[in-house]
Amino acid sequence: MEFLSGIVNSLAYHLRSNWNILLLGIVIAVGINVYLEPAKLRAFLNRKAGVSIPGAVAFGALTPLCACGTMAVLVSMFAAVMPWGAVMAFLISSPLASPSDYMFQTAFLGSKFALAMLTSSLALGVTGGLLAHLLEKRTSFFHGQFRLLGKTTPVDEESSPGECAQSACAGTACCSRVTWQEKIRLRELVDALWAIGVRRILLYFVLFISVGAVVEMIIPSQWIYSAFGGDKAHSILLSALVGLPLYVSGSSSLPILSSLMNAGAGQGAILAFLIAGQGTSVPVVLGMSTFLKPRAIAAYALFVFAGSIIAAYLYQWVTIISV
Repeated sequence: MEFLSGIVNSLAYHLRSNWNILLLGIVIAVGINVYLEPAKLRAFLNRKAGVSIPGAVAFGALTPLCACGTMAVLVSMFAAVMPWGAVMAFLISSPLASPSDYMFQTAFLGSKFALAMLTSSLALGVTGGLLAHLLEKRTSFFHGQFRLLGKTTPVDEESSPGECAQSACAGTACCSRVTWQEKIRLRELVDALWAIGVRRILLYFVLFISVGAVVEMIIPSQWIYSAFGGDKAHSILLSALVGLPLYVSGSSSLPILSSLMNAGAGQGAILAFLIAGQGTSVPVVLGMSTFLKPRAIAAYALFVFAGSIIAAYLYQWVTIISV
């Protein structure tokens, strides 16, 4: 009962915290699928990668979303048939950066470290988005990697409000019989709300939170902090490897990380741990597996892991030469 109670409490907390962004994601996904043509929107955003990818990074970094909120909005992106460049950019940047994360990191780890974390998150988001964009355009790497493929809205073509104007009776009295429900596509809106909002976005949101709560309860994380060993070169790689599978709750882990930093732990190692831990922890990856297929998940995890190491070594190098 205590185990089930922990899952229910986690669901209730995240629904209270993220209901607004969850509702926004549902509204956007339903609206795009009913009133726009997803295939044309995808083609347009692919042509405008120089705008869509930085925009996805900015939205992911500037919105106060936890990983669960990220997944909810991300599913709405899938439902809207967004291109892989924008999806990957948002997927990378959102779990790693937010205004609240920046403030907490400044308070506990210092403004210099917080700026390094923010800069690394933005750079990884843009770079990952561009790589995904190139892979999608030039290869078939991401082909079939969405579990939500297929027509996202069960559109009834026979009830389309534009049909009357295109029919043989266009210009006659039949066109006056189009009701307001048909004009706003009420039937399509209701069908899309159920198919996308409830059966996809809300269902996967709940599933993701439940998976994360289970993993957080069964995996101990106190021993991981032994990985931080000064500024030795191997400590960065070890910290990234340790952070890779384990959950990191950003705000609750910061006091411990601050104490370790004051005791001589390498800042590069802490940066690698935070990026790898927040971006590729078990709850995040298992939650992603509900709507992404293995090849896409592996590409995401590998990029974040490699990016965490590169960012950490660069930060440690800049720190050394600036002393």
